[in-house]
Amino acid sequence: MTSNHTIQILAKKETFANPGCSCGGVSCDPSLTMEEAVDALKRYLEEKGYHVDIALVDPYEEHCPQDLRAMAEGHGGLLPLTLIDGEIVLYAGVRNEMVEKKLLEKSSQ
Repeated sequence: MTSNHTIQILAKKETFANPGCSCGGVSCDPSLTMEEAVDALKRYLEEKGYHVDIALVDPYEEHCPQDLRAMAEGHGGLLPLTLIDGEIVLYAGVRNEMVEKKLLEKSSQ
């Protein structure tokens, strides 16, 4: 499986990836930091055969693009945001299977 999509995870780097988890760790790991979760997502997608660009973008860092900073400010209570090709597709957590599902949906469009 190949893909030419760009994934951006918009969140503060040192926060937890799934802060509002209610699954008890069944479908996510609420103890992962954002950096750990993005690394795990990269490995997961590579194992599934995807070739995508994935980046963790901290909207509170100086070099963050203004459009992403504005997006984070407008959706502050929903961070982390997952964007595929610049479009918000998921919010409030990073779940590998959900990202894969959204990639499949994007690829079929």
